[in-house]
Amino acid sequence: MNQALLITGEFKTSRASRSNVELIRLNPNGTISRENVPVDFAQGANAKNNPILRDNDIVVVSRSNTARVADALDLVLSPGAGIITLLSILGIR
Repeated sequence: MNQALLITGEFKTSRASRSNVELIRLNPNGTISRENVPVDFAQGANAKNNPILRDNDIVVVSRSNTARVADALDLVLSPGAGIITLLSILGIR
């Protein structure tokens, strides 16, 4: 799993939560299992911290708390910044 995360090139510690990575697996009997896996890039392949991925596995990486706050601030502040920019372009103060 660690190799798959690193190959994407998008596993940034400022955006990604190392403690909240979920492995969703379709089992041979048709059931689905979900497991939180703490990421530790120093680990070799093991079932706890770095499971070997199988066909049809899905790995979901959650945002870090820092990324959640930054995204919320961006969402709140961006519309206001757009209005201010538009008003300044129109010469309205």
